[in-house]
Amino acid sequence: MNRLPYDPSANVCPDFMDERYRAGRTVFVTPNISEVQAAATLRGIWVTTNDALCIQWQQQVIEDDRLRTEQQRLAEEEEERSFQAIRLEEETAQAEEKKKNRSKYHVLPERPRPTTTEDDIIVSDFAMRKIDKGLYVEIYYWTNDGLDDALANYRTKDDDGMVPTTGEDGVLMLARFWGALMIHRHWNSRDKSLQKGLLLYQEEQRRAWHNAIPIPANAWDISIISESAISRTCNRVYRDDRNKQDLSDDYKKSQGSNLRIGLGDSFSNPRGRRSRRSVSPNRKRRSASPTKRSSAPRTARAAAGACSGFPAGVHNTRSPAVCAVCLGRNSHSFIECTAERLWDSAFPSVATRSNKQLLLRSSDKPLCVDWQRAIGCSSHSHSERHVCSGCLATTHGAQNCPRAQTLAPGHSL
Repeated sequence: MNRLPYDPSANVCPDFMDERYRAGRTVFVTPNISEVQAAATLRGIWVTTNDALCIQWQQQVIEDDRLRTEQQRLAEEEEERSFQAIRLEEETAQAEEKKKNRSKYHVLPERPRPTTTEDDIIVSDFAMRKIDKGLYVEIYYWTNDGLDDALANYRTKDDDGMVPTTGEDGVLMLARFWGALMIHRHWNSRDKSLQKGLLLYQEEQRRAWHNAIPIPANAWDISIISESAISRTCNRVYRDDRNKQDLSDDYKKSQGSNLRIGLGDSFSNPRGRRSRRSVSPNRKRRSASPTKRSSAPRTARAAAGACSGFPAGVHNTRSPAVCAVCLGRNSHSFIECTAERLWDSAFPSVATRSNKQLLLRSSDKPLCVDWQRAIGCSSHSHSERHVCSGCLATTHGAQNCPRAQTLAPGHSL
């Protein structure tokens, strides 16, 4: 059945008595049927045909509605399937994110910080990660020196430095925390020790807060300012400043006393003055024999003795410096060392030398040479290279590594 292009119910029956329909009337005209009767017959045929078209139109409308409804249902089902697939993907990604960064999604309780001691103990992140993996951890990290080293070289636990380690609640808490500090009375105080104490308070509070987030029972609302903790911190800063000032004053006094004593000895010895004045100007000083005394300057000899790490006259094959590759002090070319194990063969070496560069064996990643020294490296432009070349710790360099060879008893740096 052909599809109707429009609704036939709006059609109007024509006048079949019109001259245009004469040929159609003539077909039905007989001796017993007049033209009027023929026109009536034509009108009846038209009405019957138009009614049939109207019924077809109604059926066509009903079928179109059914098809439209079915298409809409299929489209909605497809949209629902797509939505569920996207939702499942998002839930899976969120679950992986929560599994990777558990501390970011912890619900932080709105309460003050639980009562703690004045000084917080912070263990090295490197040691804590080894414990999490079930690996052996040296006892050094729990000694006073190890704890002091971890406190002085504290770094965030998050591997992705620019990724927030807290959720929206933590971000709001930090925002309120900084807002409370900026309106604190110590913020614009003329007393520098109070300002320094407030800065030290925020550093210690944030550090302890981030460490407590992975344990929901220990977390708290950092935006609640503790005046007692601020007071203790400011008092500690004041005491430290006073101790430094006292030490500086004592040093200046000792230097002044030594200067006065030296001047008093030189001017109180008249014999010495007479002996200097009695020296004949024509008398020449006899040069020392090169076979009895070295002609090298005393400062150069002293510098050579200091570089060796031992008193003058002591001969030894050990150096006060530590090789960044094998952590040994035995005399060898540090800049070309490629030992595969440390000096005592207890551990495999994690670094090597290539073209006089210090590299990681596993990835050929360059390491900071200055970081391996005792004084460390103060640059923050390549913090990812600040790794110990002996144990991969981020809290110290090779010179301070607990795996390094120690100096023999009786010889110190």
